[in-house]
Amino acid sequence: MSSVSLAADRAAIVALVHAYPRLQDGADFEGIGKLFAKGRFSSTMGRSLGGAELAADRARGIRLHEDGTPRTRILTTNLMIDIDEEAGTARARSYYAMLKQPPGEPLSVVGAGRYHDEFVREDGAWRFEERVSIFDLSGDVGGFLRQAPRRQPSLALRGPSAAELRPLPPPPDAADAIEALIYTYAERIDLADFEGVGALFAHGPFVGETEDGGSYALRAEALAKGLRGAVQLYEGNPRTKHLTTNVAVEVDEAARTGLARAYFVVLQQTPALPLQPIVSGRYDDRFERVEGAWRFAERRVYTDHAGDLSAHLRGGGGERA
Repeated sequence: MSSVSLAADRAAIVALVHAYPRLQDGADFEGIGKLFAKGRFSSTMGRSLGGAELAADRARGIRLHEDGTPRTRILTTNLMIDIDEEAGTARARSYYAMLKQPPGEPLSVVGAGRYHDEFVREDGAWRFEERVSIFDLSGDVGGFLRQAPRRQPSLALRGPSAAELRPLPPPPDAADAIEALIYTYAERIDLADFEGVGALFAHGPFVGETEDGGSYALRAEALAKGLRGAVQLYEGNPRTKHLTTNVAVEVDEAARTGLARAYFVVLQQTPALPLQPIVSGRYDDRFERVEGAWRFAERRVYTDHAGDLSAHLRGGGGERA
């Protein structure tokens, strides 16, 4: 399979992933039904629907306002794709955050979580086979759902653990492989897989800022140990989502090196802390390709805005990772 064909397949899958929020935010529930006409939309809340049944369920359950929409924006980020060209199948993992602003109300975050998607290629076209929506962080669903869920499931019901969810294989394209590394960091730290984060920086430092204006540089096991000591967990989970956007990648194939810049915002919700952004900033990353595989050579983290970190880091500050 040529790189051109692979790029076309990747673009088709990206288009499917981004079609869903546009349909949902536009209250095109019939369009959502068509998107999953032969597939299923499943949720860790316990529902699995497709086609007309899914469309009717959305129409019954989602509150619309005077403009005919739910007044939401679903932001889809951290998209990683693994394509099996020979089998004609693919899988993808991504993050989402839903914002809402009903008339007369302030803008707020409804919730955040993950999509785990499976795709199949049929008659030359890609389609959804299944989407699993993992609802990790819950805000105020009033004004969005006609009837709020009676309860939220425990964290144990909200998706696979770090041990069960291994990193996806790296894409063959250099820029895609570098972008996947950036998103893998977010995935592993949000799963409390601190050893996995350390492994990402086995050959280069993670350089961050401290609350007193200093800096630290850690790698491998020292980084994993630092995270284990600094990050607070709830039922084994930090209750965070590292949404990573504005990713710009530059590759020097001859030198086998790469540079990337990205923005991030971390959302958190705990039993005591309402869902909210707690920190935002930038990543400046360097990469190198060794024996055909891309890896981090260095990450520098710049914290631009800090909110309430008391439920995230022990002591409420210190090392900001």
